Amino acid sequence: MANNRDWRLSLGLSAVGVVGALLGTGLQYGLTVHRERTNAFEQKQNDAYLAFLDAFDKSRMAKRERDPAKAAQFEREFELEGATAVRKIAVFGNKQVVEAVAEWYRQQGTKFPPCSEEQRTELAIWRAMRGGLEKVNSADLAAVAGFCRLAENP
Repeated sequence: MANNRDWRLSLGLSAVGVVGALLGTGLQYGLTVHRERTNAFEQKQNDAYLAFLDAFDKSRMAKRERDPAKAAQFEREFELEGATAVRKIAVFGNKQVVEAVAEWYRQQGTKFPPCSEEQRTELAIWRAMRGGLEKVNSADLAAVAGFCRLAENP
């Protein structure tokens, strides 16, 4: 009788060990995948921020340049590179950065045209692209992603 109990106890302990090893491995895998995704997202976010700052440098250079042709070239580069960076920020940027970029545009005196129906539809796509990130004010997202203003916002 004691032999039978020892055998069951040994088998039970072995099963607990195997289940623990499987759960531990699964948990470690899940945490590793989550961390890799987080790192990749943070890298995209940082790339967007740095691209925007690099574009700012072109704008500053344009303002300092004495040759009008070179200044115009720097300004075109700023507009192209800045627009691309701003759109990346619209998708990957945190709420505070999106709000700050939208406010920067407003302070620059940028007059956005009213959003068309097509742009309103695109805003829904931008919102979906942001996924689980903090919700951003629609007017700010319109300014950053669509370069337009919602009719209810002057």
